[in-house]
Amino acid sequence: MKDYAIFFNNVVSNTAKFHQSKRWNKDNLWIINSNKINHHLNHIFDLSLSPHYNYYKMNTESMDLSVFNLPAEVEFYLNNIKGKKVAITTDNRWINKVNNIERYNSKELKSIVKDYKKNRVGFTRLYDFINKIKQQFTDKSIKHIFLYLEGEEIGFDDFITPLSIFFKHSKKRLSYPGYLVVFEGIDGSGKSTQINMAYDYLKKSGRKVIKFREPSDSKWGKIIREKAKIKDSLTPKEQYELFLKDREYDFNNNLLPYLKKRYIVLLDRYYHSTYSYQGERGIDKKRILRDNLRICSPPEIAIILDISVNDSWERISFRKKDPLFENKKFLEKVRENYFDFCGRDIHFISADQSPEEINNYIIRKIENRISEDKKKKNY
Repeated sequence: MKDYAIFFNNVVSNTAKFHQSKRWNKDNLWIINSNKINHHLNHIFDLSLSPHYNYYKMNTESMDLSVFNLPAEVEFYLNNIKGKKVAITTDNRWINKVNNIERYNSKELKSIVKDYKKNRVGFTRLYDFINKIKQQFTDKSIKHIFLYLEGEEIGFDDFITPLSIFFKHSKKRLSYPGYLVVFEGIDGSGKSTQINMAYDYLKKSGRKVIKFREPSDSKWGKIIREKAKIKDSLTPKEQYELFLKDREYDFNNNLLPYLKKRYIVLLDRYYHSTYSYQGERGIDKKRILRDNLRICSPPEIAIILDISVNDSWERISFRKKDPLFENKKFLEKVRENYFDFCGRDIHFISADQSPEEINNYIIRKIENRISEDKKKKNY
């Protein structure tokens, strides 16, 4: 039996505390916290009880679908459709990288859509026109019809649309066959230990596996690590911009090449850290997600090791603290920020268990995900 919770319009006033009360059962708990998403209910409701799709709860902000890499989703899905397919669209950029697709684009269609968007009337005219076009392709035995009308696809349930692809068919943000497994948590939570244990296990079991860390060894990553030793050496904005440049370089030059080669890529910190740490230093959290998801792919699995700040402080007491990040009050807030993440691929683990118990849990999650995808012939 699966347990799900879906909240709309900020029904839960303090989601962090709610998360804490449920956090060891979060595999099956989804929270969609949004003021804007209600008009998409016809797309969502059939899927709200499915464990196979990943959503993000964006703090107390409204859900903004633009932060997701929908063009990559569309490209990946349409390129994997077998048989004849056609696109009825006012914007060919959505299908520029789609192979073997017939295109329908006319001045009349653009004019009707423009008039509807401007005056919010005449939907019947738009609906009749689209279905008239659809009938032409149906008569040619073309079953797969992609529709994009500048965001005005609500009500066209029989078509393939960007939203239906995201909610119904999305499997990966990019068309790579590997797995990105991210290890997150506040300092002292045991990330390095768990990455090394997972790496050793997967290597011995014959898996193609490699590990990286962020900040990376790029020129921007080196600046971040050097400046972290000096208090007030970087403004929050300067630090954030360095993290973005480093992550874009790391994803394109280190992570993605191995993901394309079917590797399991283990990564110590990702944009979840940026959200939790830099978000507490004053950078808008919604902006952090939007900026990062435009330059990199969400992970297939995110392991968040949760530990109390007192226990964390005790674990890192022997090492020199980074004045930019490591103080108790700051870490308390960072820890709370991590609870903003939820979804099928977000796994919170209590870091006060033995390393072996934690490792067994992590390996089980990785192997289960690969096994699921094998059944779907994605791996």
